[in-house]
Amino acid sequence: MLSPTVNQAKTQLTAAASEILKIDGYAGSVRGLQIGQLPDDPDWLISVRSRVGLLSAAAGQWFKAKPDIWGPVLSQFATYEATIAAIAQMQAEKQVTTGQQWADLLSQTLAPQLAAAAAATDAATTALQEQLNAFADIQPLLEDSIQDGWTALAAEEQQMVKISAELARLEDLVGSLGDALTSSAISDGKGVISTAVSIVYDVAVAGSEAVPFLAFVTSAITIGRFFADIAEGSAEVQSTLKQIAQLQLDASLEAQAAAGTKSVLQLLYGLQASFNTIADVLPQITQMWRSQLDLVQQAASALNDGADPSGLFDLLTLQTSAANWRTIASFANAVVTLKTGVGEPVELNPQKAGVA
Repeated sequence: MLSPTVNQAKTQLTAAASEILKIDGYAGSVRGLQIGQLPDDPDWLISVRSRVGLLSAAAGQWFKAKPDIWGPVLSQFATYEATIAAIAQMQAEKQVTTGQQWADLLSQTLAPQLAAAAAATDAATTALQEQLNAFADIQPLLEDSIQDGWTALAAEEQQMVKISAELARLEDLVGSLGDALTSSAISDGKGVISTAVSIVYDVAVAGSEAVPFLAFVTSAITIGRFFADIAEGSAEVQSTLKQIAQLQLDASLEAQAAAGTKSVLQLLYGLQASFNTIADVLPQITQMWRSQLDLVQQAASALNDGADPSGLFDLLTLQTSAANWRTIASFANAVVTLKTGVGEPVELNPQKAGVA
């Protein structure tokens, strides 16, 4: 049969689309990351700020490159579906009947498009790896700058570890409270809500107003519900915010700042994880195209060897295959046109002890 199963294609496209959304969220966070100045700005923090600027530039490059990477992966489905639909129509109208006519159609029309689709998806995988490499090149530089701060503040390491662990927990909670993108949400074209979640980490000063230090905006995806309601009703979020604020009281300004810089690394690690995941998914889509190419070539070869087209299974089921491709292409188009509603912005700020 000259089509993959609809569920197989939907599963692979959904997995890829989900990671693209995550990459967008992480890259958006990094691009808008703000690191403030302390009253007495240490050298290591100046270095961290500079290297966060490199991350921001890499994130901007991702958004610039994304249409040329992701777009061709999806457009192959519409292109191929139109071609196989035309051939199925020719079959229904009995415009093609002989084995040679069929062999030529398969080998000269379908096969080249399948090869092109596989090549386009391969090219996207390579381009994604290049984007990942750009972030990976910055990672050790940023880690070194942050480690300089932790080394300089070794006497407060235990407290810094506690603060950074709770900040990491807060970031994880934002991710876990959201919803995974599903094929049904894509197909329905409704109910997907993107919420801007601001995580604000100010440096606490005893008896005075907190000093703005670290702020970034991430996005939470929910389906049929609002993230603001979820966050406000989460006892874990509330307790984590309070715990961070309490721990800050027992750390110096620099130690609080050093602990906060670990959040930048967590964002970077999350972004890289999504790049790695989609780098695993896209080859599966490439393999789907190549498997279809093998089937088409095998059918053409059988016809060239004298097989009767009226008894060839792949041609007997061509109308069903065309219908499958129509469903798959429609789903790919739904990924392209996926619209997300905008939820009420949420701010998580330990120094304000809650969700705003």
